[in-house]
Formats: sequence, C-alpha cells, structure tokens
Amino acid sequence: MTSTTYPGEYGGATGVEGTFVFSSPVPGAASYTYHFNDDDPVTVPAGADGTASVRYTPPHRDTNYLTVQTTFTDGTTSEELFWSFMVNGNGPQVECTPSEVPAGGEFTCTLAPVQVGAQSYLYQWGDGPEQALPMGSDRTATITLTMPADVDYAQTLSTWSVDGSGARSDVDYTSIYRTGFAASPRGTRMT
Repeated sequence: MTSTTYPGEYGGATGVEGTFVFSSPVPGAASYTYHFNDDDPVTVPAGADGTASVRYTPPHRDTNYLTVQTTFTDGTTSEELFWSFMVNGNGPQVECTPSEVPAGGEFTCTLAPVQVGAQSYLYQWGDGPEQALPMGSDRTATITLTMPADVDYAQTLSTWSVDGSGARSDVDYTSIYRTGFAASPRGTRMT
C-alpha cells in the first residue's frame, strides 16, 4: 500500500482526501478487499497491472487504520495487511509574537486556514468566551491579546476555523507564557 498524501508518518489533514494504491508482490491479484478504521469492507477489482487505487478522506486526526486483503485469480486470498497512518489536524496554523509577555503585555497572533473551505475563525483566550474572528481577503486573521495579571506562567489560546456549512475544524492550542517567573517553560504548542 502506498499513498503520497498519507505516507504513514504525519501527512494530509482531517477532511483532506488522499489516494491509496494497493499492489501485491505475488502475481495474479484479481481484487482487493479493504476497510478504513471501523468502516464496512469494500472490494475493488485489480487493474491489468495488478494494482487498484481508492480515495479516502480521513474523518479524524492522528492515527487512522487501513486493512487490505488480496484475492487472487485462482480464488485464494492473502493474509490481511494492517497499516496505520498519521493524519494532521485541520485546525488553523497559528503564529504568535512574542511568545512570552509580561502581565498586561500585548501579543499578536496570525491565523491561517488548514481546513478545506474555511471561511472564518473562532478563538478562546484562557477560560474566556469564544469569540468570532473574520477571515481577511488573504484568508488569514490577526488578533492582539493582553496577558492577564492573574496568570501564573502560561495561558492557552484555543483556535478553530469554520467552513461554509458551519463545521468546525480540529482545535489548535497555543500556549503564551508570562515573563517574570523563574524557570518559566518555553515553546510548548499542542495541536
């Protein structure tokens, strides 16, 4: 099995279609029966070259699974082959400067879309309310926020994009650190 979009390590993104090519090292492949994650099995015929390709759009980020079994022209079958592949989240890309600020200090974050069809953004600063953030003509958005005085060492900025149907992307979490504390951690970003 091969896929240029989803090669095994992280690739593609939630909601991004990829092509998966099946082949057999043993000649005489007639068809391939496969299923992704917990989907129902599907059988596709092998071409004259013994390969078959299918398209699939992963529904969630991180680990996804593909199981494939070859049926040969003589009716025998191969053992099932299990393959896992990693899918990137489709939350917005977030770049913030600076990443450390004093209490009352401001920082600016720029969001860029990953979600297919993204039309706007949402964000939440710490435990505050969700806020809408319109997308500019370049499909990015910029926000300027202030570090609260009551934050011990870091506060999280949660961001999403929203497509035309109202579907939200995966959430992206970015930590902004407050300066003025000994041994403050640096550089943590979770997606």
